[in-house]
Amino acid sequence: MRIGHRAAIALIAWALMVPRYDLDGRVEDQAPLSSWKIHSRYESRADCEQVRQQMIEIAGEFIGEQERRAELDGISEASVMLAAKCVARDDPRMK
Repeated sequence: MRIGHRAAIALIAWALMVPRYDLDGRVEDQAPLSSWKIHSRYESRADCEQVRQQMIEIAGEFIGEQERRAELDGISEASVMLAAKCVARDDPRMK
């Protein structure tokens, strides 16, 4: 592997992306990725996926608790967490 190629690989960073939600609380997870927000950045896909999995667990627990209490406040935020995606920072869909 050439040095330039290794340097290019080292520059690839990952972003944990989350969709927005509208005023009615509907998650806009079908919107183009370029309209999503960067939640956090990572050096590797594995690091990003680890945090995404933690978000999914937290959101699932939160939604379950809210449903048991019949309280729907905060469900939109948790749904956004469930829809999160790890994306390479140079992914063309982010433009």
